[in-house]
Formats: sequence, structure tokens, C-alpha cells
Amino acid sequence: MKEPLGMPAGSVRAIITIAIVTFYLVYTGLLIYMKYALKIDVDLPIEFTALVSLVVGYYFGTRTNTNTVTANSAKVAPPEKYMPPTPSDAEVG
Repeated sequence: MKEPLGMPAGSVRAIITIAIVTFYLVYTGLLIYMKYALKIDVDLPIEFTALVSLVVGYYFGTRTNTNTVTANSAKVAPPEKYMPPTPSDAEVG
């Protein structure tokens, strides 16, 4: 399957995450500057902080899940059938 934009797997997701986090940091820096240097009363929108947290969590969550699946896919053995004990296996006492 061809990857988006012809880039390696996960690159587009990483670029989107980096862009959103960079915008968030610049925006937060401007708000802090406006609040303390210019003495303008501004608040950081809680929804925007929650959105950035979700984006970062999604990025690292999918990245961890992808690495785990590919690393463990060769190690998975088929489940063994359960064999109930037979009377000859039980200890008679």
C-alpha cells in the first residue's frame, strides 16, 4: 500500500502533531506576553489546551501500539487446547 504523500509510515501524523504543538506554543507565548508585558487581561482557552493534549496523546498512543504489534507479531504462538485431566491423571488417595 502506498503511503500518504510518498513519505515513510507515520511521517504525516508526526508533521501534523508537530504543527499543532508548535502553533500552541507560539499562541501560548503570545498570550503570556500580552498578559504580563502589555498588561492585557487574556486567558488561555481551556478547550485549545485539551485539544493539544488529545493530539499529543493520540500520536504517542498510536505510535506505541504500532511498534508493539509489529514487534510481537512474529512471537505469537497459537493457543493450545485445554485438556481436562483424566481419571488416570488424578491422584487416588
